[in-house]
Amino acid sequence: MSVTSDNATTMVKAAEIAGIDRVACFAHILHNSVKKALANSDDLNGLVKKCHGLAKFFHQSSKMAAALVTQQEQLDASIEAVVIIMDVVTRWNSTLHMTRRLCRVRIAIEMVFEELSVSDKLVHEKLLPLMLKESEWDIVEELVKVLEQVENMTLIFSSASKGIAASLYPWVAMVKDELTGIKDLSELVGAFRQDLLQELNERHKWTDLILTASVFHPSFNIILRALDNDRFISTKQHVQEEYDRLIRPNDDPAQQIQNIPSTETPQDQGSAIHRFLKRQRTVLGDVAQSNDRQDNEVERYFAHSLVDDVVNPMEWWRFNKEKYPVLAKMARKYLAIPATSVASERMFSVSGGVCTDKRGRLSDYAISDIVFCNYASKCLAQVAAAM
Repeated sequence: MSVTSDNATTMVKAAEIAGIDRVACFAHILHNSVKKALANSDDLNGLVKKCHGLAKFFHQSSKMAAALVTQQEQLDASIEAVVIIMDVVTRWNSTLHMTRRLCRVRIAIEMVFEELSVSDKLVHEKLLPLMLKESEWDIVEELVKVLEQVENMTLIFSSASKGIAASLYPWVAMVKDELTGIKDLSELVGAFRQDLLQELNERHKWTDLILTASVFHPSFNIILRALDNDRFISTKQHVQEEYDRLIRPNDDPAQQIQNIPSTETPQDQGSAIHRFLKRQRTVLGDVAQSNDRQDNEVERYFAHSLVDDVVNPMEWWRFNKEKYPVLAKMARKYLAIPATSVASERMFSVSGGVCTDKRGRLSDYAISDIVFCNYASKCLAQVAAAM
């Protein structure tokens, strides 16, 4: 049994007292790493605060917001005008959303600034210290490139089908590879990138639970083999020990397995992970083909030729449960571990929308039923769309 939670001291202590394995929410780790890396650089943090001031100038004034929209329409009427997005300390990726939006409307902002120099000099003087220089815009655009990789990770692990602990090792390895591969960064943003990678390494710990879940993903266990063979060998040994405890003489392993439910095959971000997998296969070389005469399921599974595509792991194990009956049972347990607490955070958001001042007499049972119906309706819509 395991629990996935944020890194609050109370949650960590509760899991420790209960004797339950805890998986730290990777989304919280990721965004705490971003905040810490930004705080490490006074210059970059100051620039982000300057962007916040610029965004606030256009966000709080309806007159300035309307002027910005007007300038966008004059630049290109065929493109829909957008409004400024403000960053929020507790909202994931909000710094990216704010800076990316500012970069998009940069020319319109400069046109409003020039117009104010003639029409309203007082407002022009208020805006003057908030305007970014050419070199500062360049740094903000570089920062957006780095933060977009963080956003990709957030979207991946916010997905119900991909946000599992078994996907953590490959996706984290890939995003580090993508971050390292960003070229032509300034010294300031390059230092931020290094701080971000260091924070991720320090905050995220590869526990035995996560590593064991990783090797049960038929598409991704190659990455652990290629990048850290020592960890792979120890994890394989752990799987073998658990397998030995489950298997008994004269038992029919196939009788222990129930049907594994089918879920949607993940395809988003496939091109990036495909390229990363291909590079790791090149590093690792050929893997021995499966030997069906081997009685040990563990040896047969890890000797199996690598899956060429990024498959849904639950689907793969459902189709291969006859070949690996005991491992299929183990896989169902490990592949059910979520990598983030996004699901519970979403539930809090839905509950917050239900429990308003105008609905103060709702009982706890009614609130529970409403939240359940909200979730069930989305599931039914997904099933209907798939039929």
